[in-house]
Amino acid sequence: VAAAEKRGITIPAVVKVELLMRTCIYALLCLTLHTFAANIEGRVVGVADGDTITVLDAVKIRHKIRLSGIDAPEKGNHSGSARKKA
Repeated sequence: VAAAEKRGITIPAVVKVELLMRTCIYALLCLTLHTFAANIEGRVVGVADGDTITVLDAVKIRHKIRLSGIDAPEKGNHSGSARKKA
């Protein structure tokens, strides 16, 4: 919209509102889809680093899971291997 107006193209208010609504709906959809989580029950069969694990569920499917809210160093970083053991 701003680029068009910069070129002297007049955009009706109705179109501006529609574009704003589409943008808001898209943003809401992205946020909603991002917050869905699945419950996975199983056994931890691997630890990639301090915040990533592999879980084997009841039907033998492996799930690589990154733990939220964990700020652990990666394997290659300083003390990464100690965090993996912990």
